[in-house]
Amino acid sequence: MGVHININDINLNVFAFEEVTVSSWWNYPNHNSPFARIFMVYDGVQEVRFNGKTYQHKPGHIYIVPPFTNVDYLCNDSCTQFYLILSAELPGYGSIFQLDDIQFEFPITADIQASLRTLLNQVDNVPLQNYNPVSLIYSQDLQQAQIKMSPIDEWQITAIAQLLLTPFLQSLNYEKNESIFFNVTKYIEDNLHQQITLTDLAKQSNLVPSYFSDKFLEHFKLRPMAYLQNKRVEKAQLLLTTTHYNVDIIADMCGFKTSPHFCRVFKNVTALTPKRYRESLLVKTENNNSTG
Repeated sequence: MGVHININDINLNVFAFEEVTVSSWWNYPNHNSPFARIFMVYDGVQEVRFNGKTYQHKPGHIYIVPPFTNVDYLCNDSCTQFYLILSAELPGYGSIFQLDDIQFEFPITADIQASLRTLLNQVDNVPLQNYNPVSLIYSQDLQQAQIKMSPIDEWQITAIAQLLLTPFLQSLNYEKNESIFFNVTKYIEDNLHQQITLTDLAKQSNLVPSYFSDKFLEHFKLRPMAYLQNKRVEKAQLLLTTTHYNVDIIADMCGFKTSPHFCRVFKNVTALTPKRYRESLLVKTENNNSTG
């Protein structure tokens, strides 16, 4: 039997948030970010597509967009939204938005939405200077956003983020205490920069490697070394987005033996080389909308 996730178990970081009115300039296809997003729509409708599903964002609901996922954003008319860009990591598992069988849409009452809006109006916005995810300053914004927050604002917006995440967390049930893999995933999280073997992972569960690999596959739908590889690539995506480290340094930080090996694995997972992935985040576009 699993246990519900406690908000205090989560490492929560908020990078940007504000209320903004969007329109057709918000149409961005195939965007992949290492950060999650929460949306709450006040007026109008917008559309978000990922993992083969389409979500019509409308008033009366909270919507979550997971990280490391190809997402299409679409707004044909006009829509007033509150957005929040964040990371929420569960030690030993990574992003809570990548757990199995999770929901990304939750209803809220008009009273709760009004109360949240009142709370949000009391906090100074930390907006993006440019909403275009492929603009030159977009990723630079995310690097600097937390620095702009005062301690009081950071405390307030973190509390608001926890409120917004409450229905999401109540829908989750994960096997922290009983899972033989908690120590394994925690070991991976803590040692991504090092070389890790199947034997190393099996030791964390006190199982022989072959049996461990089969049980891991049954639980995660991936073999242990494939899971490890994906986590290395996710860390690389985050570093490519939020730092100016070169490919050699990032390869080493993520535990790849050589830069060519890193580039091959990264392309196999993301369909882009690390250099092209970073360039796709920094390329200037003609339709830069810095004020919405």
